[in-house]
Amino acid sequence: VKGENSNFHRYFWNGTSWADGGAYQAVELTSGSVTPPKTTFINKGKNLCNESAVVPTSLVGGSGIIYTGNVSFGVFELSDVPGGTTLFCTGLSAGGYYTAFYDASGTFISQAVISSSGQAITTPTNSARTKFTVPMINLGKKYIQIEIGSAATSYEEFAYRIEEKALPLQTKLELTTGTV
Repeated sequence: VKGENSNFHRYFWNGTSWADGGAYQAVELTSGSVTPPKTTFINKGKNLCNESAVVPTSLVGGSGIIYTGNVSFGVFELSDVPGGTTLFCTGLSAGGYYTAFYDASGTFISQAVISSSGQAITTPTNSARTKFTVPMINLGKKYIQIEIGSAATSYEEFAYRIEEKALPLQTKLELTTGTV
């Protein structure tokens, strides 16, 4: 048995070399299996628009239809905001582009038109997903912000934050050589 990064693995001799036999009496988490939505202590900051998640060459049309092939626009989906939430959208459009609301099964509910560069919208009470048309020209300019509330606040890049108060208190344990 050999310790490896605090996860203990068992090794066996396969006739020519030592081979990793996997986790020893433990449940080993696969890399990338703990994601922010699966925790109670990693939350999004105030800007809910993750620009790297914008699907390019697409836009939201009437009745929630997603059209593809237009290089000027992309679609961003927000799926973790409860229905009945007011969102203030900055930098999405000044030309009257659609935002569409869908229920948990993906059925179209209704739409809103973002007609100014800063506008508040309220998600329908039965919505679970919202898709926004995003002008590609605004990406990367520290301009696009979707936030909870009815007024714009100062720009903040999309990021996840660790809520220290939500983490349980831990006692630091130090081992010296030869003691357990």
